[in-house]
Amino acid sequence: MNRKRLPVEVLAPGNGLPMRLRLKGQWAPIEQQIASWVIQGVWWSDEVHREYMRVVTSIGGAEVYREGGKWWLSRV
Repeated sequence: MNRKRLPVEVLAPGNGLPMRLRLKGQWAPIEQQIASWVIQGVWWSDEVHREYMRVVTSIGGAEVYREGGKWWLSRV
């Protein structure tokens, strides 16, 4: 996987789990969630809280994370 940090459009209904990602200009349904984890910094250093997910879509694999209500593409 190649490292990136790009904003990504995500369709995530009420429970917050993504159902589709907009990759390469098209909506790609998520077919499988491979892994998920949370990175939480220590409160005194103002580090961020990130929720990561590694998924397989209809057009390939991706790693995305949610930070502050926005979704980011980490790897493809």
